[in-house]
Amino acid sequence: MKDVIFINPPFEYPYATDIKQGVRLDNRNRQPLDLAYAAAVLLENGFSADIIDANILRMEFDEIIKDVEKENPTFVVITTSPMDRWECPYLDISAPLALMARLKSEIPDTKVIATGPHGTTTPDWIFQKSSDFDVLIRGEPEYVTLDLAKFFVSGEGNLEQIKGISYRNNGNVVHNVGRELIQDLDALPFPAYHLLPMDRYLASGSHYNLTGRVQHSILVSTRGCPHSCTYCLRGMWGRQFRRRSPQKIVDEIEMIVNNYGINYFYFI
Repeated sequence: MKDVIFINPPFEYPYATDIKQGVRLDNRNRQPLDLAYAAAVLLENGFSADIIDANILRMEFDEIIKDVEKENPTFVVITTSPMDRWECPYLDISAPLALMARLKSEIPDTKVIATGPHGTTTPDWIFQKSSDFDVLIRGEPEYVTLDLAKFFVSGEGNLEQIKGISYRNNGNVVHNVGRELIQDLDALPFPAYHLLPMDRYLASGSHYNLTGRVQHSILVSTRGCPHSCTYCLRGMWGRQFRRRSPQKIVDEIEMIVNNYGINYFYFI
């Protein structure tokens, strides 16, 4: 049994290489680092967690439901767009919304938490689109998820005190005060790469200047941007530029090289 399961749903993406049931699903083949960071924070604080990257594993909803039932978590966290798409979120989020509906219908005792740029920038719209989640995380998810674990798993505090969430109360949507941006990025643990199928993330194509398929990992060295490019969404990162120390970045690269044999990295 796990306290929390994080789910990256199977997204449809029109610029891909693999085809399943007539739909291209390759979807950039990148690790959902938002979920891996949040999972790492939970593990660091004594909670149990797992990640289902249904997108890279090409999982059907029935398979996801079976895995969740097996672990019987207190709550699941579903992203509407993983971290590498925070600046350019998916336009179609029917897959995560449909998965939330299946989970609430078939495993009603498990709480469903939504996270991602859609709910962060337009929370009322998400609540209009779906009634199949219990709590919405707005903004960076790591420490908000920890507070939710303390509440739902350990029974500490109450929802009204948790910054950065929205939820329904007696039919009304409540938006708690926003959470401050994470200032010390070095204080975050490395993402929980060991919970991901690292051998499945294969980069290819001109976007990476590659002719074949190469095992790779994405990395985050900074967060936030003060500029106003029309093609980029800043809702998740914020305008304040924050950076990790060079030593932390090098340490993470060395860990990935040593543990997974990866030597190709893509900074987002």
